[in-house]
Amino acid sequence: MNGPLQELPIGVQTFSEIAKDSLLYVDKTAYFAEMISRHGTKAWFLARPRRFGKSLTVSTLKALLSGQKKFFKGLAIEKRLNEKLFAPRPVVRLDMSYAQTDQGIEEFRRSLGRLTSSSAVWQGKKRSLARLISSSPKPFHFKPAANLSPAEILSGLIEKLATESGSPVAVLIDEYDKPYLDLIKAPEEAEKVREALRAFYTTLKASDEHISFIFITGIGKFTRMGVFSAMNNLRDISISSEYAAICGFTHEELVGEFGAQVEDAARKQGKKRMICLMNLGIIMMDFLLTEKRASIILFPLYSFSLKNNSIITGSIAEAREQLRNISKIIA
Repeated sequence: MNGPLQELPIGVQTFSEIAKDSLLYVDKTAYFAEMISRHGTKAWFLARPRRFGKSLTVSTLKALLSGQKKFFKGLAIEKRLNEKLFAPRPVVRLDMSYAQTDQGIEEFRRSLGRLTSSSAVWQGKKRSLARLISSSPKPFHFKPAANLSPAEILSGLIEKLATESGSPVAVLIDEYDKPYLDLIKAPEEAEKVREALRAFYTTLKASDEHISFIFITGIGKFTRMGVFSAMNNLRDISISSEYAAICGFTHEELVGEFGAQVEDAARKQGKKRMICLMNLGIIMMDFLLTEKRASIILFPLYSFSLKNNSIITGSIAEAREQLRNISKIIA
């Protein structure tokens, strides 16, 4: 084996860090190019289990939409970055896992308001092409009036960004259902949080004229959360064969992108390369969703979140235990 192995981004969920440190990245940007340029569709939803690359996907979209072109050299989307569709725009990124849920509904609302008011980045007003090319997005400091609800803060933030930039805003929401699931064993509190989230997410429909792109992730599709009822045109790509490999790895990606690592593992274990690949396949068979051109997509069954009601009535730990026996869950 020649030269050191390319380092893996273990625990790294920020795309810019992966790019800066030249860590191994499996290029998924062709999917993002297709989504952004898809005529008539600007709101997207993706369900995947936790720890499956959703946050990295959101981080990559944030870097792409906010104009951090330098990080996309050599990737599939690079040749399209000068198109008008990919012009830098303000980006609101909300990681709902940071919303505080353990101190009552009022503190949840306050924490969601704080999270929202500090969620945006924007390159700022440009006066020259040189500055447009060289500048990086900066945090957009939004100071809402006192006593506004989280929904009012989100609405005001989006409108202010769109007005000052002259460009519609991209909105990225990671783990939209996390605050609700945090309270799965406290139904009364969970219901209060659900109502607050419903009011928050329905703001996106009212702000439609100021928004160019929406991408929302979660671990399941909860229809009473306001996301799906508010946005009738939201496209759910969770079980779409067209976007099946947007997260996770196909067999071809495993062999091609991780080939050197597999070879190294085979050498260290004294096994043949094919045996190592077969062992990986056995380990990851529980994550089989669909097949596409003989490529096995390696990520958990979306039907788990739909057919197994333990995600609603029990703990996440219990649900994970049941996931180990996929056939029993689906039966």
